[in-house]
Amino acid sequence: MSTGFESEDVRAVYATVVQDSVPGKWETRRITVRLEECFSTGGDCASARGCVTVTYPEGVRLYSSDKVIFYGKFNDFGFKADSYRLVSRERVTEARSRILDLFENLFFSQRNDETVLSMMLILGYSECEDFYLTELARSSGTSYVLALSGMHLSLFSIIIRRIISPFAGKRGARILSLACIAFYVVLIGPKPSIIRAFILSSVFTFFRFKHYYDALYITFLIQSVIFPGTVSSLSSIYSYLSLLGIMTLSSVIKNAFDEIVILPDYIVSGACASIAALLFTCPLSYMVFGYYQLSVILTGSLISFFIYLYMIVSFIPPLDGIRSLLFIVIEKLMRLGSAFPVSRSPTPFILLVAAVLLIVILSGILKTIRTGQCGISTTQALKISAGCWIRSLLA
Repeated sequence: MSTGFESEDVRAVYATVVQDSVPGKWETRRITVRLEECFSTGGDCASARGCVTVTYPEGVRLYSSDKVIFYGKFNDFGFKADSYRLVSRERVTEARSRILDLFENLFFSQRNDETVLSMMLILGYSECEDFYLTELARSSGTSYVLALSGMHLSLFSIIIRRIISPFAGKRGARILSLACIAFYVVLIGPKPSIIRAFILSSVFTFFRFKHYYDALYITFLIQSVIFPGTVSSLSSIYSYLSLLGIMTLSSVIKNAFDEIVILPDYIVSGACASIAALLFTCPLSYMVFGYYQLSVILTGSLISFFIYLYMIVSFIPPLDGIRSLLFIVIEKLMRLGSAFPVSRSPTPFILLVAAVLLIVILSGILKTIRTGQCGISTTQALKISAGCWIRSLLA
């Protein structure tokens, strides 16, 4: 960030809103803006560059691309505005704000904990700054389930494809679902993880790759060129690191577990995906926050599953009772995860890495010993036999 005057002499800034405002503490709102001009105490004007966080009094909700003048002064946390004036708002943004208000009044008119969670999962924001489930998610290491990301877009995409595919075919359904997702992304605003998820979905729709992480590299390049301000955010870095871990290591770890234990795929897959993501994100969490939470290995996939169900029933008012029950389940699982102590030293992470390496090496040895003429190990054969036996019982 740079201003034409010394920061202590600046008394007003003219800026473009980068991300929609969110509720702050003590009847304020927080927003990220891109500086255009600054004004001194004497009324002189000078250019300004860079992004800064602005805290302004509760009032009008500001949206991305709004042009605003904030009156106040810089502090250690950004710019604290005592007042502000909305200079201009684009027609698209005005239409977007009206659609969001309509959607909010239609589905989320009641203000309770269940509604606040539904708004966070579907609209990407809530008007409750101190929502206790947010703190539970943070302490249990599952904050990613509350922040709009590819996990949420994939649910919308699957539902849209299932509805459209009988009429438009698989490829037509993919393209139409991508168009619907594009409208949704524009509606909720340019959040870094959502932009990444949409670009990645577009790349997968139109191209084929031998390795999934090749698509991730191309997505990063596209996002860096078109939306450079979103790539450097902490949420975006976490998003890319976790996906890179899942795409490169998840299948390796799962195949290793399959050689050692006999468990349902949906349990092993969820745990292995969590482990793979942690291997890439724990060092960043430790450097930024000084701690990390490993209990997500046990609770992450379960919470994600119930979050999916919660999002679906949020659109069906007659199922409010089921939504309340799911809310209780999600809360209990988060409390279970947060009951585990956080790790404040690198030792647990090093032990996790060592355990994964040991499992992979041990599985390779066992596979070499137990592989028969059919080309599969005895553990895999047992899983196939068990699956056939269960299906025969249910038939």
